[in-house]
Amino acid sequence: MIFAIIILVSYSLYAKIVPLVVISGSMETTINMGDIALVMKIRNPSEVKVGDIIAFWNENQIVIHRVVEITENGFITKGDAVP
Repeated sequence: MIFAIIILVSYSLYAKIVPLVVISGSMETTINMGDIALVMKIRNPSEVKVGDIIAFWNENQIVIHRVVEITENGFITKGDAVP
């Protein structure tokens, strides 16, 4: 199983590194369904760069996608498997 380290952009006060089981194929072939992603919390969202893989809450679920653009309001992300 491949272990991916990704950045969690959130303001939660939970553990610094959280393991997540990937349940979607949106990031294949970089991160596959069933992989365990080790998510690391960051303190400053300005550390995130285009090309980084981040995890974030969206409609009551955690999404893991790649940052494709940074705007004044946040990040635009896309799964690697999405054309």
